[in-house]
Amino acid sequence: MKTKNPGLKPIWLLLFVWVVMFANGQTTNPIQQTVIIVNTVNGEKATLSLKTVQSISFANGQMNILKKDATQYSFLYANVKSVDFSSLDLTAVNEVRNNSKNHLLINPNPAVDYLNLTLENSVNESVTVQILDLQGKILIQKCVTFSEGQNSNSILVSNLHSGLYLCRVLRVNEPLTVKFFKN
Repeated sequence: MKTKNPGLKPIWLLLFVWVVMFANGQTTNPIQQTVIIVNTVNGEKATLSLKTVQSISFANGQMNILKKDATQYSFLYANVKSVDFSSLDLTAVNEVRNNSKNHLLINPNPAVDYLNLTLENSVNESVTVQILDLQGKILIQKCVTFSEGQNSNSILVSNLHSGLYLCRVLRVNEPLTVKFFKN
């Protein structure tokens, strides 16, 4: 009398489904298909799979991308023509926070028509709020008076093209800058 291994049938079925998916080109998971494309002003293009990226940071006038294999890409804002994050699902991003004691929060991110700013301020002061592109060009500028405590203000961004922008608040003691996406 022959006995069958009951666990073998599901494994063969799974293998068969995988072979069929592979033959139809459906084996890549969504994270492997997600890419970040950086286009520079001199026509160079860097395409990076999200699967290989460890971190993306923005500091000292440049965008830095660190890959998991320790390879680092650095782009000066002035040299970046565009950054294409269109294959990323950004619906889960609710706010971007600056980690100083005077917090600047922005939402929604990505923005569509308005960008809402909330600033926890320690003094009364007049500030300049700027929206900049990645080349550092000021696209929108607005003077606002913030009092001590929590302050809110909105900026109309509906005229901006889709992409990555900087929101900078120029203050006497500490300028604050956060990144946001415009859909």
